[in-house]
Amino acid sequence: MNNKKAGFTTAMAALMALVLAHDVSAETILKPKYNLSGQWQANGDPSQVINYFQEGTQVTFINIANGFAHYFVGRYITPIKFEGVQHRVNMLSGCSTEILTIVTATSASTFDVSMTGLDSNCDLVKGWKATGGGTRIQ
Repeated sequence: MNNKKAGFTTAMAALMALVLAHDVSAETILKPKYNLSGQWQANGDPSQVINYFQEGTQVTFINIANGFAHYFVGRYITPIKFEGVQHRVNMLSGCSTEILTIVTATSASTFDVSMTGLDSNCDLVKGWKATGGGTRIQ
């Protein structure tokens, strides 16, 4: 019985060594070209200051302006493009909707964005589309 237990333990240790030696996670394979952490201005509108935080391949942002609060979480899918879901809350009514958001970094200080509405919970209808861009301000 001890030989079987020792064999199993050895096999598990060997398997763990293989897994650790051959890490194929997104963090290892995909290296974002730019670090977008900082403050950005959307579409040249001074009221649209967006705070981006990037750690590895994960990006988050928060934008609260013009009666809406936006919170986004996404991941890089190429070295210059990330996508995720933006949660948009009407601060007056509390109504919440979700938007598929795809951001393409065109340089270390500019990006393009495309958005598609994922539901019809509030003022945006499912399938709604918009495009825009941003410029780093800090």
